[in-house]
Amino acid sequence: MNEEDLEFSRASVALLRGVVERRADEALYQTICAQEQALKEYFHRLGLLLTVDAADEYAYLRQDEASGVPRLMARTQLSYPLSLLLLLLRKRLGEYDALEGDSRLILSSAQMAEMLAPFFPQVTDRVRFLARVRQQAERAASLGFLHRLAGEDAYEVLPLLRSFVTGAWLEEFSERLAQYRAYGAAQQEIAAETSEEAALSLAPAEEAPEETALPRTSAEERPEETAQPHVPEHTPEETTLPLMTAGKTRPRGLRVAEKEEDDDGLV
Repeated sequence: MNEEDLEFSRASVALLRGVVERRADEALYQTICAQEQALKEYFHRLGLLLTVDAADEYAYLRQDEASGVPRLMARTQLSYPLSLLLLLLRKRLGEYDALEGDSRLILSSAQMAEMLAPFFPQVTDRVRFLARVRQQAERAASLGFLHRLAGEDAYEVLPLLRSFVTGAWLEEFSERLAQYRAYGAAQQEIAAETSEEAALSLAPAEEAPEETALPRTSAEERPEETAQPHVPEHTPEETTLPLMTAGKTRPRGLRVAEKEEDDDGLV
């Protein structure tokens, strides 16, 4: 095997393993750019599409759903909290790009917790909630959307997230965000009222006043019952992307789906 064929093979294997970034491997990324057309033709036979993002300097494969070839890239289910985190990070990335240009977006776990908190019932255990957010951030990092900074409780938001959360999906899901935010606020109000009632029940009893007969309220005078907040359905479209996990030989993809949440809203 000559040197050119060897480089082609190395690039093919690296792409099947996950995302290739220029900053992580300059020589490998340059090989992909130099042999882009040949690589596209090769992966086309396997039912895969090669995408090279010259602006953000990374390359990855995705399944060609219209190829008719048996699926090579499996899907991974994401919980609602993780898909919500990715959406919020994508919105923040777009806002940051408009203001800061080429600089990197870095967020701490505490900042991500602040972003997520309005969409869940009232958080009573901040330490536990923050630990759950870190868990979701680590999952996002394993998918190639975040990069944890060494020795810090902070993550860099990677540009691959733009390919996963497109503008159309962002606009569609943003409408549901308002509903989830309203639901979270309603749940927080209910929790606050419950806590207040519990505090009153523990207060020392005062001397009971004399009973006073009160007129009964007719049906017409009774106030209307307040409807409980309705949880909107969440069914985002499927999106397939590879995982950024070096060393894994089986390419995998990504599918957004809901899972059952625990009592603090994060799985």
